Amino acid sequence: MAKIRVAIVDDETVIRQAMTQLLDMEEDLEVVGGGKNGEEAIDLVHEHLLDVLLTDLNMPVMDGLTAIRAIKREYPNVEICVLTVHADDEHLFEALKAGAKGYLLKDATPDEVVEAVRTVAHGGAVVCAPLATRLLAEFQRLTQQKDDLQRLFSQLTRRELECLGLLADGKTNRQIADELFLSLKTVKTHVGNILRKLEVNSRTEAAILAVQSGLGA
Repeated sequence: MAKIRVAIVDDETVIRQAMTQLLDMEEDLEVVGGGKNGEEAIDLVHEHLLDVLLTDLNMPVMDGLTAIRAIKREYPNVEICVLTVHADDEHLFEALKAGAKGYLLKDATPDEVVEAVRTVAHGGAVVCAPLATRLLAEFQRLTQQKDDLQRLFSQLTRRELECLGLLADGKTNRQIADELFLSLKTVKTHVGNILRKLEVNSRTEAAILAVQSGLGA
């Protein structure tokens, strides 16, 4: 059975050496290279037929997030696992959006690192427990937000949706009236109804909700 080919990128030599020793002890894993910044990470992917890139985020020359985005654009089949000190939501979400399938903190146990590499290599995803809880909470929040928007928008009539779409495009009441062949008074009535039904106080707030729901430019 072919070994899982791994490259390790971290600006700290001691981390690279420790991870190399750890992974090379496993019969099914093979460390084929290492680097100390994002540019070297990209070079490693160019030079080797990698299965998994294990990378830090904060590095000189080019940071890990920039490297992940570049690698996933050109080599979507290379799986990426982040190993970092950053335990905040922002770094986690940015790494996952960039294409990482794994996110571990540097206090992870050796077994956790090994299993994470195997998991992402086989198409799975791994997020360390404390961050996984927050990730789930964010998913639930976004799901609730989507449900709330659907409830609000379901109250709008077809004509109100048309007005809202144009409002979100930055059109004035007069421009909306001209485009929809309505009187200015009718448009003002529609806009008032839109604000009331969407439970907002201004055109700007209504426009933001419209864009979030896919209306407008």
